[in-house]
Amino acid sequence: MLALYIFYVVGGLGAIQTERGRCRRQEPSALRYLVLAHNAFCTCLSFYMAYGLLSSAYNLRYSVWGNAYNEEEKSMAHYIYVFHMSKMVEFLDTIMMSLKRNVRQVTVLHVYHHVSVAVIWWIISYHAPGGDAYISAALNSIVHVFMYLYYFLSASTLSCSP
Repeated sequence: MLALYIFYVVGGLGAIQTERGRCRRQEPSALRYLVLAHNAFCTCLSFYMAYGLLSSAYNLRYSVWGNAYNEEEKSMAHYIYVFHMSKMVEFLDTIMMSLKRNVRQVTVLHVYHHVSVAVIWWIISYHAPGGDAYISAALNSIVHVFMYLYYFLSASTLSCSP
């Protein structure tokens, strides 16, 4: 999955860069609906993860930090795994940026962030899906609820630009 993502970013953005001199077309409505659906899905998924992680932490009597990983805590492992898989869904952000020809947003830092976060959370979900890992996943999920909700609302408004 990571290799496909990197291949797409390098190849796809390279092709878009060669088209820069051409006239920029309006965003097709099908792409707009895809962006809306993606942002709505990511908003709901982020809420599901935030609620699940925090309620599991509460039920397991976790504190903010200092929680040991316990293999018996299947509910926390489930939400950590879902969080890891959500990082794969977030690869679509880059693909949609490129389809909309927003190549300036796709920086080396953006790609590095998505790749490194996916690798780090794969390691966490494989080796120790619980314990203190929950807090950063929960905080990130809360931020993503608001971020994707903002993106959804921004994409749903009509543009007045020519």
